[in-house]
Amino acid sequence: MKYTLRHWLVLVFINFVNVCTGSIFTLQGPIFPFEGSMEMAQGFGLTIGPMIGGLLFTIGGFMATFLLPGIILFLMTFLTPFMFTKFPMGGANYEGDIRIVLRKPRILINFVILAAITFVLSSINATLTPFLHSTFNMSPLTIGFMLGLHGALSAVLSPIWGYIIGKIDTSVPVLLGALVIDILGVAILGPLPILGIPVSLLSTLIGMSLFAIGSGAAVLSSFNNSISESKLYSFSNDNSIMALLSACYIFSYSFGTTLGAPISGYMYDKIGFSQASYCFVCVLTIFGLLPTVYICITNLRRWICLTNERQRLLRSSYSNGIKHSFSIEREVNTSTKI
Repeated sequence: MKYTLRHWLVLVFINFVNVCTGSIFTLQGPIFPFEGSMEMAQGFGLTIGPMIGGLLFTIGGFMATFLLPGIILFLMTFLTPFMFTKFPMGGANYEGDIRIVLRKPRILINFVILAAITFVLSSINATLTPFLHSTFNMSPLTIGFMLGLHGALSAVLSPIWGYIIGKIDTSVPVLLGALVIDILGVAILGPLPILGIPVSLLSTLIGMSLFAIGSGAAVLSSFNNSISESKLYSFSNDNSIMALLSACYIFSYSFGTTLGAPISGYMYDKIGFSQASYCFVCVLTIFGLLPTVYICITNLRRWICLTNERQRLLRSSYSNGIKHSFSIEREVNTSTKI
């Protein structure tokens, strides 16, 4: 297919919309402190978007598909600035440079994990439509309902995951479990030829559901873990650092989606959806699961070191009197909180 000037203009317009969306997502940390609020809103949009798009395409083709959402987006552009107040920026450790965040390896690892998740998410979104159409001969409206399943599960579960993550000391176990669920979901969705599972609508629904559950939890927990790591690096807990982390979040998210769509499209044309699932599983394992295991090991070593230091201080305090030991114990308990 030869691209005309109209095709390129549409791509430019879509890219501009994505740039604006990315800039809005940098407000996630400073403005929306509740874990999962932005993901819940995004999930609801992804739920109704494919269904409305499929319905509009069935009624009026591409013109109706772009016209109505374009008008709504145009109106929201003028309404959004009036919904927010000014937020103070800057802090004691703020240097005005995003590189102060990316120099910290444990923070950077979390964004690498996020990019791997969004790579697979974008790959599945790009190739699932032709897979469903060619395998099950679905109509555009039915495909829209199928794609809305991921957004629906993300919208419903994001607040729950956010509440759970906010109540525990570290989100690393949630991230580890979510990545395992993601890998299992992709393996069933393909399905991987090595599993010997026949391609069916049931296996597709199960794989999509597992991947939606795992990816929502993994995205939330990786971002939350980067915030926790920034506190351990003694960054000030203010809007400036939160804005930097949110900017890194949307960059990692966009980087993964940018690479995922064209690479998965090429693999779909060359080897098919099932064989391409091997690549998705490898990406989640190498760039997602293994770095998470590394974080778990380093957290365990940190906990062992803090425990040994606490016991050493308590033993030394006993030799100086019981009263002094109580003050030392309180000091150690405060210092060992993560």
